[in-house]
Amino acid sequence: MRGNPLIEALFDVIEDELVVVGDDRRLIMANKAVKQRYGISEIGEGVCYQVLFGFEGPCRGSFWSCPLGEVLESRRGKMLLLSEGSNVEKRYIKVVWTPLQDPWSDSWVVVELRSDVTAERELERVLLSRRHQLQVLSRISSAISSPKELDQVLQVALDDVLELVNGSVGGILIVEGRELRYRVHRGLPAPDIGSLRISIGDGIAGKVVENTKPLIGTEEEARFHPDFSGLEGIGTFISIPLMAKDRVVGVMNVASAERRTFGEEEVFLLTTLGYFLGTVIEQARLNERLAKARERYQALLQHALTAQEQERKRIARELHDETSQAITSLTLSLQALLEMAKSRGIGDAEFLERLYKAYSYAVYAGNEVIKLMKELRPTLLDELGLATAIHTMLRRLYSPGA
Repeated sequence: MRGNPLIEALFDVIEDELVVVGDDRRLIMANKAVKQRYGISEIGEGVCYQVLFGFEGPCRGSFWSCPLGEVLESRRGKMLLLSEGSNVEKRYIKVVWTPLQDPWSDSWVVVELRSDVTAERELERVLLSRRHQLQVLSRISSAISSPKELDQVLQVALDDVLELVNGSVGGILIVEGRELRYRVHRGLPAPDIGSLRISIGDGIAGKVVENTKPLIGTEEEARFHPDFSGLEGIGTFISIPLMAKDRVVGVMNVASAERRTFGEEEVFLLTTLGYFLGTVIEQARLNERLAKARERYQALLQHALTAQEQERKRIARELHDETSQAITSLTLSLQALLEMAKSRGIGDAEFLERLYKAYSYAVYAGNEVIKLMKELRPTLLDELGLATAIHTMLRRLYSPGA
């Protein structure tokens, strides 16, 4: 295989790193990509792990070892995904070992193909991250749209955000006047955290309210602020303003035990969530004010109805005790005069007629006063109660003959 110019030329066309290794681990061939990668011009006669990596023995990692012997024995290929570098600049290499019979010597060799799949892995990571973000947004959206109390919605949102950023502790503070207080929290050790008050401009959350911008920091910055009172081991924190109509109504603090960075897209997502939650908080406050206004209206209406009823009672009582009694006395007096005129034989027709009209007017006035008293305070209401009184009045209205 070695020394064939056509095969070597074909190997060099391949962009991935490709080597051919014999059953004795001797490096038979290496393409141009391998030579450039490891800075070698000729492969010589050495074994693969010495020529390429300078190792004293076969390659191995934390969870794998060189499968060359296994591939030659089983005559079956094998694939591993290896990682190189630090977490910040990690490189992923897909290595495929394929057994191949050498037609020139009838012996078996192994073709090793190394492909850099960092871009594919990064794309996969981004896609998984996007999927996770969508799931979190869906859960938060469902909590926002459901008929739950504000604290329940905020707790769901906080837990989902902690999951999203791999956070361990956090809380949501609400602006009340010139202060903030924790409405919900997770993992904060202080027992009196719910009664903590932070002035606008003080602490992490106070500065976020003042500047209306997210704030990212480390443990060194967090330990001097009351937001994470009594908490140790913070690697990184992020504080997001909760906005409603360009006004900060709350702040969400999230902290992670590991030191990490928050990318531009991640901050944008959390800021967007801040607008959602800010709107929820503002809507809850409006609903609360409406409920209180409704309660005040009901109380005022009840007071007005009670005052009106008391006044109706007073007027009806005065009509009964004073006006009605006076008219009754007048009616009886006029009736007595009529009887007296008849018994004495007074024959003045005009006098008698006027006296009778006066008596009739007095009787009419008395009946009208009685009618007015019943309208002001129906006796049925006192005697039978509201339901029976309404039923009786309706029956009289729609069945006049009853």
